[in-house]
Amino acid sequence: MKTKIFLSLFIFITLLTITACKKSLEIPKTGFEFARANDLHFYYIDGSGRDLLNLKYHPLLPVTFRDTACQPASPNLSDSLFYYFCGSSINYDSETKLFYFNTAILGKQGYETEESFIRVNDEDIDTLKAYFHYILGASGGEGIYAYVDKLYYNGILITAEKTVPGYANSFTHKKIFIMKENGITKITSE
Repeated sequence: MKTKIFLSLFIFITLLTITACKKSLEIPKTGFEFARANDLHFYYIDGSGRDLLNLKYHPLLPVTFRDTACQPASPNLSDSLFYYFCGSSINYDSETKLFYFNTAILGKQGYETEESFIRVNDEDIDTLKAYFHYILGASGGEGIYAYVDKLYYNGILITAEKTVPGYANSFTHKKIFIMKENGITKITSE
């Protein structure tokens, strides 16, 4: 009889401990806003393949935002191969001979999806939707690291992260080509 009571008590305490440990490993849903750095290159071109981000010829400065877009200052053309603005940048890629836009992927701690927007110009706003998963053990950010499982641009899957925890991020596609022509957006990636 004592053995059955002891065994029952042991099982109860073990289950209670396991449940408590599981809860402590859950990522808190704080909604703390973060910006996930990445190495994605967004190339904006027209139907003829012309570079819409070339600062010498086109005033296209995409801006990523959640609620309200910032207004970027006029670019300083003294360094025509790089321009940093509103948390994003435009850089020159000598391999493609095109400029690309790089921006942070926005998220909220504990939430699996986050939708943000890219204002391409005053009339054209695109949608960037990220699907996250989180792990504990990161340095900084309260020890929580956000991985981008999938990333959609205007509803089209553009890339997925194939990162192994503890290693540098790696996306299935790093070059995203966004063609803008007569109000139509076409997206390809490599």
